[in-house]
Amino acid sequence: MRWEAEAACHGMTHLYFPRNGSAKRALAICAECPVLKQCKAEALELSSRVTLHGVWGGMTQREREAITGRHTGLWINE
Repeated sequence: MRWEAEAACHGMTHLYFPRNGSAKRALAICAECPVLKQCKAEALELSSRVTLHGVWGGMTQREREAITGRHTGLWINE
């Protein structure tokens, strides 16, 4: 079994692509997630190659881009 099945957000994908611009609820769930470390590592690895919109690995797109140095300037709903 991959770590995703253990994620606190499992089955709540809609929270991670907020339409109202607020990612607070998703980020709060991530903060308590038992697999945050694995999720963050994968999010950063993917973000270094492709643009990921929404919250991934407990980070917004802007936060991931600040870490990876890969800036698109195309932030959606943040």
